[in-house]
Amino acid sequence: MIVFERFGAQFGMLSKDLIEHNTFLYPNEILELQKIKNQARKNEFIGVRQLRNTVAENQEISYGINRKPLLEKGGHEISISHSAQSICIGVSNTNIGIDIEVPSERVLRIRSKFCHKDEFNLFDQNSISDMTLLWTIKEAAYKYASQAGLDFKNNIRVLQKNGNKHICRITKSNRVIEVAMAHEIVDGQILTYTTS
Repeated sequence: MIVFERFGAQFGMLSKDLIEHNTFLYPNEILELQKIKNQARKNEFIGVRQLRNTVAENQEISYGINRKPLLEKGGHEISISHSAQSICIGVSNTNIGIDIEVPSERVLRIRSKFCHKDEFNLFDQNSISDMTLLWTIKEAAYKYASQAGLDFKNNIRVLQKNGNKHICRITKSNRVIEVAMAHEIVDGQILTYTTS
């Protein structure tokens, strides 16, 4: 398990190989776990609570509108992401969106669904790393916006890319929001998170 802080937010990251099945769960979480049929999803559910027990102790996780994760005791926001090899959570005093991905060729096959032509000058559309980064930015922005149905290609656009810092524009319900974001490489994975 890795625990770290960035821009006032606490992050926890856990390899799926290190999930402990005796992790403390609240009664409502035990009921939720019992409803999950898929073993991989059960493991992820438990892993998220294992991280929560370190990064946001004594806070039950529930789900609100659009299945957005919530911490039961107010004052903190949470975002959750899974990659093929890890689980990551971010906890902040302000709204937060995170995404973690292992770069893979799959992203090149679907790039036309999320890469807008205006982003071609910022990202190499033939690069697995660039397209994975773009995907993580848009996924983290989507979680930040917390509105179902946003189109990754047209409603979420990266305006600036400067090293590991980015500015993203989200158009939702006739409202435009600009969000600052950052990314880093952790254990060969791209972790992207909102910073504002």
